[in-house]
Amino acid sequence: MPSDDLVVSDTSPSLNLALIEGLSLLRSQFSSITIPAQVWQELADGDAGLDALRALRDDEFLEVVEVEESDLFTEIYHELDLGETAAICHAIQAGADLVLLDERDGREVARRHDLTVTGVVGILLRGAKNGDVELRRELDALRDAGFWISDDLYSKVLAEEDELRVIVGPKVSLRNEGALTLSGFRRAKRAGSLRAHPEGATRIVFGD
Repeated sequence: MPSDDLVVSDTSPSLNLALIEGLSLLRSQFSSITIPAQVWQELADGDAGLDALRALRDDEFLEVVEVEESDLFTEIYHELDLGETAAICHAIQAGADLVLLDERDGREVARRHDLTVTGVVGILLRGAKNGDVELRRELDALRDAGFWISDDLYSKVLAEEDELRVIVGPKVSLRNEGALTLSGFRRAKRAGSLRAHPEGATRIVFGD
């Protein structure tokens, strides 16, 4: 069942999912995605994937919001590009549960402001865990679309998928409800902080 969490996306995750025809993963994982007007402008500047993104916007799954250029915006904009800055600022101001970012610098700034972060690879890993995608094929499709994935990350993600299949299964959740990275999941497992959940709900933020 899609999560009702407030999720804010930068340009890259939405665009790259559109390029590999993977936007349905966002629908299966979240009830809606919020994007700043600055991010929408970056998406609209290109033709690739735009029709699918417009369909999500017209269906009100993608909510485009205005983000004011506040003092915080100016501060972050010294480090990042316009779309990343707007996404992070809106996530902070709106108290977002999750922000979708791919670039390392943007993720570091977001975490500095205590935001929970994942990216397009994390969305694919979530989908693979739910049985919605064949992960290797989608990672290859991302590479073919021009998204850079190092060989080390490629291998690590596939290994994490295998680990989740063995350890998590469909009926594991967390005593402490809330987002958890894979490294946190492993710590919780070692500490014995996992239990069976009657509804099989798991809330893990992949791609840490």
